[in-house]
Amino acid sequence: MSKNRFKKAILISIVVLAVSSFYVVNKLYVSGYSQEAETSGAIVKTIVAGRSGSGSQIEFSGFIRGAQRANIAPMANGRILKIYKREGDFARQGETIATIDPNQAGATADATNNNVDALKKTLGDTKDYYDQVVKQTKKTNDESAIKSAKRARDLQIQMVKDQIIAAQGAANVAQVGLDNAVLTAPFSGTITSMSVHEGDFAVMGMPLASIDSSKNFEVETYVSSNDGNNIPVGSVAQIQAGEGNKIAGTVISVSPAIDTQNLKTLIRVHIDDVTENVHLGDFARGAIEISNNNQSQIEIPRKAIISRGGDPVVFVVDDEDVATERVVKLGDEQNGGVVVTDGISEGEKVVIEGQFNLINNMTVKPYAAS
Repeated sequence: MSKNRFKKAILISIVVLAVSSFYVVNKLYVSGYSQEAETSGAIVKTIVAGRSGSGSQIEFSGFIRGAQRANIAPMANGRILKIYKREGDFARQGETIATIDPNQAGATADATNNNVDALKKTLGDTKDYYDQVVKQTKKTNDESAIKSAKRARDLQIQMVKDQIIAAQGAANVAQVGLDNAVLTAPFSGTITSMSVHEGDFAVMGMPLASIDSSKNFEVETYVSSNDGNNIPVGSVAQIQAGEGNKIAGTVISVSPAIDTQNLKTLIRVHIDDVTENVHLGDFARGAIEISNNNQSQIEIPRKAIISRGGDPVVFVVDDEDVATERVVKLGDEQNGGVVVTDGISEGEKVVIEGQFNLINNMTVKPYAAS
């Protein structure tokens, strides 16, 4: 009986050992397979990083304006009698834009001229009076009193002379206003704005109208300060204006002064080949071609970049098919790509699909983008 129990115990031990061994082996196999699955075999799509193109584009937009433009303002106050040109009208150089009532300007001119005449008479009377004072003082033979009288005479005469100079200036301004009661076009062009109507009161120096040259066109616009630093005068621009007309342009000015509030730089693009389908006021879009002399810049697809901890990151695959995480510095974007200024080198394989499931130093199965 004990012998049978012993055999039974041995049999049970063998079964338990077999089951335990199978469990351990299976667990190690499954664990090893799972670990391998987590650290290798991910299929990713890659491209070879290459240098950015020899040039890039900076886009801009704005309205077509005359390269030569001016505000037309009266030189005197007065009521507007008649307006001869309206917005959109063409005006030749010297052609009348508006007329101002000359009566007030004439009255002002008369008053200032009368003031000049009165001061000139005062000057004569002052000189005569103080000459008499000096003459009387000389009879005393008091040198100190004589010098004091002469100084007083010279001071009074100079004061009146200064008043005459000021009055003469006012008279000249009044005369100019009287002579310019007729406002004319300073050059040939198109009236782009008219801010008053007949019967309104015009104030000296306040613009009544604006005029732009009708043939010499340009686009005046703002770009970012960074782009402005990269645009040399003479850069070529391709522009679309009006009904989609394509025209060429040239950058003629890049303002050295930056709009500090918006960090913008003012540029002016001259339109080289104006057609009859392009007009003042048309909205224009364009792109400026700029050369890229920084040979260290690499360009990759925008979709290759992911964010890790707020930093832009790409995965680079080496010759052993190991994916390494790289933090990169980014430059300008263009045509669906982005310039990488630091972090990767030319010729490295960059993951562009499947990178969201990768971890650093993970073995992958890469295939090249077609």
